[in-house]
Amino acid sequence: MGNECCKNCRKKSVEESAVEEEKKYVNVNPKKLDTQTSSTDKENTVNVRTSSKNRVFKGDLVFDKGDFMTVSSKSLKSWMYARHVKTGAEGYIPRNYVRFDDGLPENLDAFFDIDRLEAEKKLFFAGLPEGTYIIRRQDSGDGYVLSVRTYVEGSGMPRVTHYKLYCLQDQNQYYLFESRKFTSLEALLKYYSKNADDMPTKLASPCPRRYNPPVKFQSFLIPRSWVKLQEKLGEGEFGQVYRAVCYGQVEVAVKQCKVPANRHAFLQEAKVMHRLNHERIVSLLGFCAEPENAPLFIIMELLPNGPLSGYLRGKTGENLPLLDLILIILQISHGMSYLEKKRYVHRDLRASNVLVDRDGSVKVADFGLARLLESSTDYLSKSQFPLRWSPPESLAPPHVFSTQSDVWSFGVVMYEILTYGKRPYDDMTNDQVIEKVTEGYRLPNPLPHNPDGVKLYKHMLRCWKNDPGKRPKFKELHKIFCTWDVD
Repeated sequence: MGNECCKNCRKKSVEESAVEEEKKYVNVNPKKLDTQTSSTDKENTVNVRTSSKNRVFKGDLVFDKGDFMTVSSKSLKSWMYARHVKTGAEGYIPRNYVRFDDGLPENLDAFFDIDRLEAEKKLFFAGLPEGTYIIRRQDSGDGYVLSVRTYVEGSGMPRVTHYKLYCLQDQNQYYLFESRKFTSLEALLKYYSKNADDMPTKLASPCPRRYNPPVKFQSFLIPRSWVKLQEKLGEGEFGQVYRAVCYGQVEVAVKQCKVPANRHAFLQEAKVMHRLNHERIVSLLGFCAEPENAPLFIIMELLPNGPLSGYLRGKTGENLPLLDLILIILQISHGMSYLEKKRYVHRDLRASNVLVDRDGSVKVADFGLARLLESSTDYLSKSQFPLRWSPPESLAPPHVFSTQSDVWSFGVVMYEILTYGKRPYDDMTNDQVIEKVTEGYRLPNPLPHNPDGVKLYKHMLRCWKNDPGKRPKFKELHKIFCTWDVD
């Protein structure tokens, strides 16, 4: 079959818990970008293909699926200023609702910014028809891949088949096989939706999106009156967590904390945290810091399945196969590699600070809060200090925290995941943990008789090197798990 590369069929055990609405898009024709000018702003003619959006924030533009708009150069980091062609109304639309219609793979409905293992996880969801597909980047290199849900002949078992997708834009050539070339990706997808040719099945439709990226609030400081707390979800190291509604419409999670003594430094750091944006990082949507004598509200996107530690010990988590556990490890490494790239130290990475979404995917949470909300002296003197996840250089003065200490913590999180939420060093007191780790003791292999367990443990031991400089980077770890083959 020429260009085909297949994975062995794997049966998914995690059922999706909810079907969310499709992602919202705006299609922009770049050929028109420089030709439209108004009396006040240079504008870009756009074709809009979206789900409906009502006004949530002051200055929002209301639109429906199929509407047309123009987009102005006047914009915020997370928002675009647009004019509705039919009504003439102007206002802001969320930038993560927009797609440019330039023929690039990234701007098609089928494109997902994910790796091979995550593509397979999405395509193994129960109920997806044969021919459901994803377009993604190659895990290594600059090319693209078409991943298609097919079935093992005669068995009825699903599998995912991967095809190299050739995109020669300078030549207007797009193809899967040399024998048949197309002048656009749309033409290629349309053809293979009607003809299987050298593939085992015709293309059906793009894999549905079960997650809509949260819309960052236009200002990171939110009036307290706009946040309505609902039921309490739990209590963390720095305060209570509530389900809440913001602006009367947006469902969020709110962490209620005491405002730190250095309020100005907190707000400066909060601005940095607000700008961090990645699919494997819980989005910090805003803060309520007024009045000064009231508790601080940290407003985050809501992930309904809660902390990973509890999820793994629950009915769904305790039945996850090893492949799904490795996918969770992969997703955490993806988020941490982003923080590493941004030179941002988490300081408190553990399974209880990883949150689980409706579909079982995970995101890293509470990054930087340890440094943000507590002075070093207070933090280290309290029971919140994550000593069971900390390397020797963090346990002893001067208590060094770095990306390398986060890597150590990641190794401990791997142990938590592979033991379905077991507490690290469960048979030791805190003082014994400090003594043993400093002397060179390391957690045992959770899966000593499993070939994958042996391979995974080798990487855990690398994370637990005594010399921080000899520990792997998150970028390397993410690449390793992207290409993992389950034995």
